Amino acid sequence: MTKDGTNGPSGNTNAKQIGSERAGALPETPKKDYFEIYIEIISSLLMNEVRTETEIADDCGYAREGKDKCAHVHRQIKKLASKWNYIEYGNEPRPGYRIRRDLETICHIYDDKHYKSIRPDFQTSLWLTDLINGIYLPEYRGDGEFLENVKKMLKTSRLMFEWYLRGTTHAHQNASLGEILGPSMPVVKTPGIDNALLKWLTRKCIIYDLFLTCVLLEYGYGVEADTLPGEVSRVRKEMNKKSLDMKLAVINYILSFTMMQNLARCADATRINDGQVPPFFNDIGEKYKAIVQRLHSKDTDMVSLAAAAQYMGTWYNDIIKSLDARSPVYTLTGEILPMGPLSLEHARKTVFKKTDNGEERKG
Repeated sequence: MTKDGTNGPSGNTNAKQIGSERAGALPETPKKDYFEIYIEIISSLLMNEVRTETEIADDCGYAREGKDKCAHVHRQIKKLASKWNYIEYGNEPRPGYRIRRDLETICHIYDDKHYKSIRPDFQTSLWLTDLINGIYLPEYRGDGEFLENVKKMLKTSRLMFEWYLRGTTHAHQNASLGEILGPSMPVVKTPGIDNALLKWLTRKCIIYDLFLTCVLLEYGYGVEADTLPGEVSRVRKEMNKKSLDMKLAVINYILSFTMMQNLARCADATRINDGQVPPFFNDIGEKYKAIVQRLHSKDTDMVSLAAAAQYMGTWYNDIIKSLDARSPVYTLTGEILPMGPLSLEHARKTVFKKTDNGEERKG
């Protein structure tokens, strides 16, 4: 019999608490394992940029303890800060505790078996994904849409998240992302096109493709069978489309630039030839019609398509070489060089000087 006249179950260690609840009193906070509090503190600091000791106590379930609530978390907080060096006290963005903003430290916490149960919290931590973006993708700081996509991918794929997180402690990942994975599309060297722009665009494709590869490794045949969890399937399809769109943008940019460059050279070569089409253009119409007919023939198979494509490439290169003899292209800038009525006027305004390493630069 308890003091309030109720019967507590014999041998039940929670009898006192049960009796209190029946009497209408607030239940006491259940006794927690010492390390369980460590886990809750780290989880709280993953979900928030900074927390005071009082806020941490609330997050750990001690809000009802009043002025005594901090006593339940004080020792663990101090040990996490002084013994383990996992957290620190600072004044930014406001006074309070936070996990140290060092990926190597965060990686140690993530790999610690004691925190295995809250690993998903690392992937959903907004400040942590911001930190990863800032360290690995600083050149995209102004591209908010892309960085939001990266956050979404890190949240969706555990393998991709671990790729970035563990890159600070594993030597094989310390090289640049592009060097490890290789280019996401063939490197195209077109006179006059700035490769820095192409790399800026195609590196995005590399990151999208890294995500797609990680999902494939995580879920295997689920990708092909489309049996992925709903959110994973949605994000995978979204990022696959973005990767394809980016690659098409790069290809179209290269094709447009090259096409206009060669049209200008054709016009230049025609003017040099007293307004007459140069000899190597005489049969271009008939050859083109023949190739198109082969491509759309009912009897066309993969072998004949490949042969037609190879012939088209060989023919195109022959024409380009013929144009080079009349209107060459300056490889660094893509400008058409003399001689010819179109390029001559420009050539008179431009002087090219050789540098010490033999490259030509506009002077």
